[in-house]
Amino acid sequence: MNPYVLIVLGFGCLALGGELLVRGASGLAKRLGFSELIIGLTVVAFATSAPELAVSVNAAYFGHADVAFGNVVGSNIFNILFVLGLSALAAPLMVDRQLLYRDVPIMIALSLLTYWIARNGVIEHYEAVVLLVLLLGYTALSAVTGRQTNRIAMEIPDCPSEDAKPQSQTSCRRWSLFLAIRNLAVFLGLSVVVCVGVGVLVLGAKLFVDGAVSLANAWGISELVIAVTIVAAGTSLPEAATSIVAGL
Repeated sequence: MNPYVLIVLGFGCLALGGELLVRGASGLAKRLGFSELIIGLTVVAFATSAPELAVSVNAAYFGHADVAFGNVVGSNIFNILFVLGLSALAAPLMVDRQLLYRDVPIMIALSLLTYWIARNGVIEHYEAVVLLVLLLGYTALSAVTGRQTNRIAMEIPDCPSEDAKPQSQTSCRRWSLFLAIRNLAVFLGLSVVVCVGVGVLVLGAKLFVDGAVSLANAWGISELVIAVTIVAAGTSLPEAATSIVAGL
């Protein structure tokens, strides 16, 4: 198939899958009582990064290491220069102090760590495990510091005391049961949205990587150049859209 068609189809699937994943994951996080800041730092950040994740994992699995690593590096450059710059043009950005004094230094430190790990030209399995453990630690830190006081955002009213009229107690129990069933249905629905989003992302990643590799061969340039430019820009567009909309 034509590489341009593959890239367009892949990008469409990545955009759709990323949007479904953002909506589903954010909805679940809000239902579980997480603050907007933590949802942005973790759930939305992970979900909007899902296209990069899907593309890089797919590329690495099928032996295109340059595409996998180049996509990560190029996406970070694109996010800082283009996404942040365009978002600030759309509307002035108020920077949270916690974001500035905790999360930005963490980002810089992890970039230096990545350089140190990759300096010999190979990222080993144990080094990958270190990165994943650090990710879990950062996620746990963000969740602990930003969890809202309400443990779960459920809409269950207080029932009357046992001395109240039996009709009132019965009505309250029925209403509570209805709300519990509704909440369960919402959770299941959001979970389905997340699963569908992941499936569409996987399909989009395969199409996108195949198109990028074919395009590199057709143009006679390295896969790395395509990865840090076209692939990185394409997989980073969900962050651009999310950040611009959030800034308006």
